[in-house]
Amino acid sequence: MTQKLILKCKNDVINNKKITKLDASKLFNVDDKYITGLTEAANFITRHNQGSKVDIEELANIKKNFCSEDCTFCSQSAFFNTKINDYQLTPTEQVVKQALNAKNDGANSFCLVAAWREPNDADFKKVCKIIDEINTKVGISIECSLGFLTETQARALKMLGVKRYNHNLEKSRSKFTEICSTHTYEDRVNTLEIARKAGLELCTGGIIGLGETSRFVVSASGYVGIGTDAPDSILHIESNQANVTRTMRFTHKSTTIAADDVIGRIEFEGLDLVQDI
Repeated sequence: MTQKLILKCKNDVINNKKITKLDASKLFNVDDKYITGLTEAANFITRHNQGSKVDIEELANIKKNFCSEDCTFCSQSAFFNTKINDYQLTPTEQVVKQALNAKNDGANSFCLVAAWREPNDADFKKVCKIIDEINTKVGISIECSLGFLTETQARALKMLGVKRYNHNLEKSRSKFTEICSTHTYEDRVNTLEIARKAGLELCTGGIIGLGETSRFVVSASGYVGIGTDAPDSILHIESNQANVTRTMRFTHKSTTIAADDVIGRIEFEGLDLVQDI
């Protein structure tokens, strides 16, 4: 019965059909003996959509540490003394050199990441200059992770040729206040919608190990498939903060990642954004 469900869901995704929330929930709760079949289905879907090509991306932390937000899992929050070094926006010439080195090393894309709540006007102009210089002098696909965006800023990134925006949901709406008090879950969802509206692809996901249930992962997987023609990405990052770390079985992590690969590429029937179900 379970193997038939996995096969059905795999075929539904391949044929661009919707998966019900009930079937998605079942995928996240399969018995350990079916994990191999689930991962094989996930791999088949990946190969069907992407072939055997791997997209190599290099990330540049262009502004590090002292972020104003109190996300408990983040080492760059100003609320925690993690004893890492810090710097403001990296000079344009230095970032361009990093992008050129990334391209020469075989990277297909280059992601600009900044540790702040959102870019102010002056900093955003500097980021746009960096992107423009990379476009002119390097010629590599650019992605960004700059925190919250306005519609004007998102459109500006799109006009500069930015392909994808990285902005994570981290946790479910009902549990979000457990990991952050300086902004809301709705703030994050709003930024995703702004980026999508501007025509940017999304790289979004959550953190495994913050006490989440499979229901949250089901919800998040469905959300990232809504309103897009191409599948978005789901990142799985384990927290290294002692106060939020949870012990997880390897099989649970494997099931989560595999099930996401199966269901994260297409929206669910009747899913109302992201919420516990």
